[in-house]
Amino acid sequence: MTALLKSSANCGQDRPSPDIDLADVKSQAHDASSDSVRVLTIKAPTTQAAQAALPKKTVDRSQFVSKSQPATGPSEAKQTKFPIRKPGGKLFFRASQDPDARMHVDVIEGEMGKAYVIGANVTRDNRLDKLILQHWLVPCINERGQVFVWHIKTSGRDWYKSALEMVREAEAQWIRIENDSFAQSYKFEDATAYPELKEWVPTWPIPQSEVLDEVLGSSAINDDNDPILLDLIGRRRKRAA
Repeated sequence: MTALLKSSANCGQDRPSPDIDLADVKSQAHDASSDSVRVLTIKAPTTQAAQAALPKKTVDRSQFVSKSQPATGPSEAKQTKFPIRKPGGKLFFRASQDPDARMHVDVIEGEMGKAYVIGANVTRDNRLDKLILQHWLVPCINERGQVFVWHIKTSGRDWYKSALEMVREAEAQWIRIENDSFAQSYKFEDATAYPELKEWVPTWPIPQSEVLDEVLGSSAINDDNDPILLDLIGRRRKRAA
């Protein structure tokens, strides 16, 4: 019995104490932590550093030199086509004072307000009833030097009267107009706030009377079987159906 007790005591002495085990664990953890830090500090270079370390790519600029001739000045091309449209409200414009550049014509309005002058050879019959309306054509030029022909509908007394007033103003000065639907009239702004524009005298690309001739020659419908006319009549029939 005494021998058994001594053997048990010796077994207890051979087992490491709890304090020693904890110290060893802390030491190992510290060593592992230190090793981890050392590993993390040895990193690959960052992307920017890597790019900076690469040799710079050279570009042969001679391969990209323009072979076109440089422009010697502003284009001298003149406007030769003159749309039939309204002035709009963004740009200032002037109206022609030449009485020979104006005339009353029959007009059919198509999609998006596009206007077509109707010549004498087109038969006025029930196909065109309420499609043809009388308009007054007045050549105008805007602040960009662009020429157009304002088609003013003679029906609608208030709008027509107001449009004639705008033409008279635009004969004498630069104006910009705005629709007043409530009053069924136009309002205008003069160019007082723009001294350079106010004093500018525009140069027309061709005589103003010839503007009207070009429009009548290129935009008029002179045949009962004109494709544009037949299309406009067909559209009207579809809407009426």
